[in-house]
Amino acid sequence: MKIAVAAMMQETNTISHQRTALRHFVITKGDAVYHETRWKRRSIFGIIESLTQAGHTVVPGYCAIALPGALIERAAFETIVSEIVAGIQDVMPLDGICLALHGSMAAEGYDDPEGALLLAIRKSVGWQVPITCALDMHATVTDTMVRCANGYSVYRTAPHIDEYETGERAAALLMQTLASGRALVTRMVKLPILIAGEMTESDKPPFAGLLARIPAWEAHYGALDASYVLGYPWADSPHAGVAALATGFADASVTMASCAKEMADAFDVIKQEFVFTTEAYPLAEAVAIALEETQHPVVVSDSGDNPTAGAAQDMALVAEELLRQKAKNALVIAIADGDAYAACAAAGQGSTLELPLGRLAAYQAAPPTPLRIRVCVELIAHAGQMDYAVVRCEGVSIVISRERVSVAEPFDMRELGLPLERYDVISVKCGYLDPTYMAIAARSILALTPGYTCELLETMPYTRIPRPMFPLDA
Repeated sequence: MKIAVAAMMQETNTISHQRTALRHFVITKGDAVYHETRWKRRSIFGIIESLTQAGHTVVPGYCAIALPGALIERAAFETIVSEIVAGIQDVMPLDGICLALHGSMAAEGYDDPEGALLLAIRKSVGWQVPITCALDMHATVTDTMVRCANGYSVYRTAPHIDEYETGERAAALLMQTLASGRALVTRMVKLPILIAGEMTESDKPPFAGLLARIPAWEAHYGALDASYVLGYPWADSPHAGVAALATGFADASVTMASCAKEMADAFDVIKQEFVFTTEAYPLAEAVAIALEETQHPVVVSDSGDNPTAGAAQDMALVAEELLRQKAKNALVIAIADGDAYAACAAAGQGSTLELPLGRLAAYQAAPPTPLRIRVCVELIAHAGQMDYAVVRCEGVSIVISRERVSVAEPFDMRELGLPLERYDVISVKCGYLDPTYMAIAARSILALTPGYTCELLETMPYTRIPRPMFPLDA
């Protein structure tokens, strides 16, 4: 059968002062997707390879995937939608459509971009063509999304190591409806709960216990796929909240609703048990504990400035605190500051200069107040897809990236030749640690730093989320 696939993915932080332009997306059209090696473990490849191996004719369309970031410019979002819809129109008629979506996008003028995309596709292809989607665990699912797509599969691991497998499951849902001739339907039950991912690691209680029950719920209710979507707490969205989803055949829609209801009730009952799954402290205390530790390296997450949750990645507070507490062998990964990178590159490796770096205010000031330090430029290099400078100030080495970049995995740092295991303290701009960092960490600490991804949700400047909302309200 002939199946169109496409992708539109970004986790959008609406608190950030920045904007996401079309240039911030990695974009492919048609067969070019097969050459985008960075996506080999993403859901889009799970979809494509699963359908292809099953003998279906796969027609790749427009795929746009970006690092989590700030609000998407209206023109960029509308371009992505129009390109995806046009690509699907060009290959009609189709037997089905399978999409890789994030689920928590936001754009200028659009609170529900995934819903807007799905509605535009429906207006183009009608309501008879089955559509299934793969979603991030931190999706914010809306009524429009549930109405316009037939089936959903959602990541079940955090950190997300099952993206490819989720794509396989989304493809499997589509193949089940095509093979059986029975329509699919998804039912959703939402909960007024905001929760940070650092309280919901999938291999730790209490969330691990809920995830372990999913196979039994699927078997009991006959669901083809049941999932939790945890929402995204750093978007001031009118659709905010946790949800339970159950996908099954349309003639069992009432049963799917019952499945979603039982799952939601189970989550609601234990909502107060969700706490940080890593030891967590305010910044000064986190640094002091890390410096006192005798087993090395201690990896400290700068959670309030996490680019993989959409933060600007330009806060210099951890570097400032490490210097204040006179760290002797620490590494900060990585502050995104194009001007600072350019100054270091112009000065050259081995040079010394006065450097204004990043900003110290939790929210954007005009102009921002930088950390002013005297540094020695240790390295200017390119790794992965990014240009980096590594500077040293007293006992603290700082990685500076030319632009925002995911540092949740240490691969670029390895390519730069940084001896990670030899540092006493490593600060990484992330939330929960990826397994690649856990493998080298003698101890991991979550620093509750201020910023656009601050873990203390009660401090965030929400004005549009539904209220009351746990844990913000009694």
